[in-house]
Amino acid sequence: VSQAVVDAVGVPPAMNATGLRLLDGGSTALLRLAFIDRVFPDARYILVSRDPFDEIAEMVAACRTDPEWSPWGSFRVEDWRERPSQPPEEACAAVWEAANLAALDQLDEIAPGRWTIVDHDELVASPRRHVRRLLEFADLDTTIGPERIHPVERHRLVPTDPAVRSSHELATAVAGIADTVERVRRLARSDAPVAERAVEAGPVRGGGVFADFLRQVGAT
Repeated sequence: VSQAVVDAVGVPPAMNATGLRLLDGGSTALLRLAFIDRVFPDARYILVSRDPFDEIAEMVAACRTDPEWSPWGSFRVEDWRERPSQPPEEACAAVWEAANLAALDQLDEIAPGRWTIVDHDELVASPRRHVRRLLEFADLDTTIGPERIHPVERHRLVPTDPAVRSSHELATAVAGIADTVERVRRLARSDAPVAERAVEAGPVRGGGVFADFLRQVGAT
């Protein structure tokens, strides 16, 4: 753990550092929220809500430009092996739905005060304002300088093709997951500022040996 933990610019903490909070922005964590919550009972969760047309269009573009990239790499629906010839729009829509359902279903079991949601487009438009709010929510240092807020484009799979986003094939694929899209949008609309809706997270639950180790070294 000590070798893997670094700050935003890749510098490891001092050996006697305390009060550390591990950050993981990987989307595969969505599949294991329940497990993560048991290991890290004081964890905070941030869900970035993005327009499904934009997100799925980016995935489709990645499929078409990188033969090594597969939408099934992280999230696999039950019958994914039976879909080798499925159009990329349908496959990527299925992955988007699986990822969002995994997050929504597991967030239902986590106290509201320990998770929040931020709109992707608003985050891109006003990163400093939203990053400060999210840092406060996660109980992290809010004095972060603008040079440490990386452009969103750095994390894009590939540039989104406007033609893909407006295509009939993508519209049809998104229509097939309309119920999940509406569920995500309802959640995004209902989200209030963290300070207004934060509630007592409740007593710490059992976390196992790894959580005990982190407590001994003063980390979370």
